[in-house]
Amino acid sequence: IQALVNAGYQVVPDPENISHEISLVKGGISIDLHWDIMRPGRTRIPMTEILLKTRKEFPIHWGLNNDATIFLMLVHPVFTKYSTTPHSTLIRIVDLAHWIETKEPDWEQIESWLEDAGVRTAAWITLEWLQQLTQITPPASFMKCIQPGKLRTKYLHYWIKNNLSSRLINYPRLIQITFTLPAHDKFSDAMQAITTLLKEKLSASKKMNELTATYEEHYT
Repeated sequence: IQALVNAGYQVVPDPENISHEISLVKGGISIDLHWDIMRPGRTRIPMTEILLKTRKEFPIHWGLNNDATIFLMLVHPVFTKYSTTPHSTLIRIVDLAHWIETKEPDWEQIESWLEDAGVRTAAWITLEWLQQLTQITPPASFMKCIQPGKLRTKYLHYWIKNNLSSRLINYPRLIQITFTLPAHDKFSDAMQAITTLLKEKLSASKKMNELTATYEEHYT
């Protein structure tokens, strides 16, 4: 944050997201700086350090390896964009299809991360949406490993097919209760997400004050 502030960016903290990200703005440029992939508690265990260990040097930047990238592609849109809404742009599906068909993913590694994080169901939702749009699917063995039980499969398939996320886009709390909570693998995972969210809301102001105390504003 200090480096970006020194470069002329202005910090724009948001108490809704201070648990895992902050925005920095300069002219027409906005950078969302994350220290967690999603709101804390969404994954059964913290995944940031695990995924960052896969980082590799590309020709012009450092980034996560292909398997970690696919993990994020599968999970992130479900909880942050509600999968099928206009917020979850179709280019995400194009990217995922490209990655699956060209990057030779290690599906066993990806399944292991999904299991550890308690978000196999979320990955299944994304891949079910991908299949409905493109007929592209990962290996059947992988899909079998991450598919939820029969009742949830039927329920979520209906939700995706009928694009209920877009129909209910003006009622985000309802979507969170009826869609993103069932995207967790276990009831305990969903409860962890709820309790962590409540704790983060209670501590948001304190975290904002602690964070802003760690840097100095520089204006140009």
